Amino acid sequence: MRKCKGQEVIVTGADVITGTIAINFANETSGGGALVQVRSTTGVVKAWDGAVSVANSGVITIDNTGLVDWADTDVVTVIAF
Repeated sequence: MRKCKGQEVIVTGADVITGTIAINFANETSGGGALVQVRSTTGVVKAWDGAVSVANSGVITIDNTGLVDWADTDVVTVIAF
């Protein structure tokens, strides 16, 4: 069984400008994968379709390369495993 860990991030204006968010799960997961959900501040789930990159170091990077982007104050939930 894989160890899982979750983190929530509130998107900032800087995240919107750079188009990326990196979350460090070092030593907390096996670096196998991640599930990402983006919600508005009212809790509505967005059909976010950006990219997810999982490094062996445990750093998960998500970006806004898709058609549906996150916005300032959205909530990003990442579950790494």
